[in-house]
Amino acid sequence: MELFTLCNLHVLLQLELRGVLLEEGTDAAADPAFLLEVLEINESLAETRSQDEVSTIGRSVREKLKDLTERMNSSLIKGDLLTAKELLAQMKYFTNIEEKRQGDRIKVCACWS
Repeated sequence: MELFTLCNLHVLLQLELRGVLLEEGTDAAADPAFLLEVLEINESLAETRSQDEVSTIGRSVREKLKDLTERMNSSLIKGDLLTAKELLAQMKYFTNIEEKRQGDRIKVCACWS
């Protein structure tokens, strides 16, 4: 399931048409606190012991995605393209985590079984 929706792709296209490009790979300008948060979530996901833990992480990530989407939409309405770009980049990180979580739903860390 592709979580980076058509709406997000539309936003990405709008930004690119206005000369605001979203870089592929690691964002060197990303906030270190944000990157640490993403790292900690990924570590938590890798160390899950139960489906309940996986579900809890999923709920948290979906809430973050919802908040980022609302903030990105607000930025676009205001014409603040650079903020929209930063938020869209953050959304890509959390979308990646959610895709991993969905793939790992049935593979709860075997070392804890």
